[in-house]
Amino acid sequence: MPALACDALLVPFTVEPGPDFVLVTVDGRAGEHPVLRLAAASAWITDHADRLIIIDLSQTALLDSALVAWLITLARTAIRSRILVQGAGARVAGQLRHLRLDRLLTIG
Repeated sequence: MPALACDALLVPFTVEPGPDFVLVTVDGRAGEHPVLRLAAASAWITDHADRLIIIDLSQTALLDSALVAWLITLARTAIRSRILVQGAGARVAGQLRHLRLDRLLTIG
């Protein structure tokens, strides 16, 4: 699983800052990873205020409650940032819209 050291915590996603955006690539099995439920798994986003946050869900076949909760936490924490979900397949994009997460996140 890809991992990012976050306060000595291994998480199921990578964070790659760009010039005016941050690319977050989520592992396809991220929802199964128990660390996703910890505050540290979303605390990193406060370091990227006012930047575009791009969340790549191309490896994710299906959303589960842990991943949905993490996305909501990111959206609530990053009030000044725009969050764009990209790479989501039709099934995942449909789940996001069904849960009305398209009101918090831009689904591209």
